[in-house]
Amino acid sequence: MNISQEALHDFVWGLIACRYTYGTTVKEEENLIQVTYGYPVGDRRHELFITPFGLRKVFKKAPFSPHYLTLVTSRQEAPQLYSYYLSSSHYLMILEDIAALELSTSYKSADMKLSEITDYTKAQEVNTYFQLNAVNLEQIEQEGINQYVMYDHLTPVGFGRISSTRKSKRACLDNIYIDPDYRKQGLGSHLCEKIILYSAPHTTSWILASSQMGFSIYLKLGFRNTAFLFTYKKRSNSI
Repeated sequence: MNISQEALHDFVWGLIACRYTYGTTVKEEENLIQVTYGYPVGDRRHELFITPFGLRKVFKKAPFSPHYLTLVTSRQEAPQLYSYYLSSSHYLMILEDIAALELSTSYKSADMKLSEITDYTKAQEVNTYFQLNAVNLEQIEQEGINQYVMYDHLTPVGFGRISSTRKSKRACLDNIYIDPDYRKQGLGSHLCEKIILYSAPHTTSWILASSQMGFSIYLKLGFRNTAFLFTYKKRSNSI
């Protein structure tokens, strides 16, 4: 199980782009990318993305505290890190070619429509409906970011976003969400499939971080697992 440095770089920068807030700063070194968001994304303000080779740098520098640290590794078991506790685990998955996309057949409805959100009023309506930050208002006009909402007739039932760069032609999917009332009906696959197809003219491969819940969905769509992501949180009273 291997992932190229280029793919890792594109994933991290794609994820940063998806979660960007005004004033975000990024510092990149070999095997380590340090992010400080302009204002918190969820409860994240400071975040590090590293490979196993970057661990020594982190411990040596003793960066700001508290912060999140995401380790990208080929090992399936999360290592214990001193003064950190494990917060979440994900799979780093890649769809290398649109030809590998397995079109979903489990969900067929002429009433389901995918719409890109480019209007502030519509974005606020969607956020109010879900009571979530489904659409990032700051990113509506941001180049390289596309935000989508799936509708059943006029009712929002899911959303997701994708960041891409014309240079690498690799896109990062993030924030995929299906309303609980519509889950286990194949709609998750349908939503991801539509977003991928919408981005296909300018993209050659797709990358994402999948939870255990979404893992089988992405496998069926043609994604393959390339690495494991273990996210830790540094305790605020740790040095």
